[in-house]
Amino acid sequence: MERTRRRGRRRRAPVFTPQEVATIDYKDVDRLRKLISDRGRIEPRRKTGLTAKDQRKIAREIKRARQVALLPYTAEHMRQTSRFRMVTRMAQRAMRAELDDAPPSEPEEGGAGLDADALEPAPVESPVAEVPVAEVPAAEAPAVEAPVEEAPLEAAEADEPSVIESATTEPPVAEGADAAPDEENGD
Repeated sequence: MERTRRRGRRRRAPVFTPQEVATIDYKDVDRLRKLISDRGRIEPRRKTGLTAKDQRKIAREIKRARQVALLPYTAEHMRQTSRFRMVTRMAQRAMRAELDDAPPSEPEEGGAGLDADALEPAPVESPVAEVPVAEVPAAEAPAVEAPVEEAPLEAAEADEPSVIESATTEPPVAEGADAAPDEENGD
């Protein structure tokens, strides 16, 4: 090993011989993985021991392999941990939103004498529960290709509003609520 002009750093032996570097292309995924760090970055020249020309060639081939999706842009464990963090943050935000939207629970009389296990949390109302859900299983649902007019309807199904109709109808509005927005606009 030779010493370089820099302070005491030794030049590392190259990972590949010059003949091997000349034959590497983007399809050589096993060789290219040796030149990528555990974080998914291209290893620097001082670590791999390659010349500047060889390092440029290797970098070009790694980038080409990434574009063709033979190599990942980031390491797998980095993607998994970032997904985990993202999902955890989303769950925490959802829990905070539910707690903020929930009405404050009033303490019961004689609450000091009750055990902590005896207290039940206040039920959280969900706006999704108010919307009626179609009770027709997927196996019994009419085929998509059949026209709607030809499909026989039972009397009980015809009387009930469908999910689409109930979602498009507007909820009842108080009479005083209609006038307030118009007065604010001043039109």
